[in-house]
Amino acid sequence: GLGGLVFFDAYPLEAGERGLVEGDVLTPHYRAGGRLVSELDAGPTPVVGFSLAPGVRFRFVVGVDWWRLRRRLERAGCAGLQADAVAGVVGASLVYALERVGLGGKSTRGYGFFEVEDYSVERCDG
Repeated sequence: GLGGLVFFDAYPLEAGERGLVEGDVLTPHYRAGGRLVSELDAGPTPVVGFSLAPGVRFRFVVGVDWWRLRRRLERAGCAGLQADAVAGVVGASLVYALERVGLGGKSTRGYGFFEVEDYSVERCDG
């Protein structure tokens, strides 16, 4: 990519009490053909699928291409910004996204949110 961040696949560390996934049913009520319809005209159609079971623990890893990031910061007039400060912002931003914005589809319906138990920023040069 063109940016200085590399997002790796998240992976489960530990299953929840009911395993990794469980059956789920979504029932959209008030849309037909992409348009809103009245409650009287609605024909709810259950959509059966899977979702992550509660309590599944994940690990998210974000890499930083320090060379590329330094060049971008220099172009933006922020050359004095220290790598550790950038790493801290990246970590805090990831926590915010996971807890407040959500990840993936259906976040407006409460899916895709994570509770961050712990995070660390580790620098690996070379």
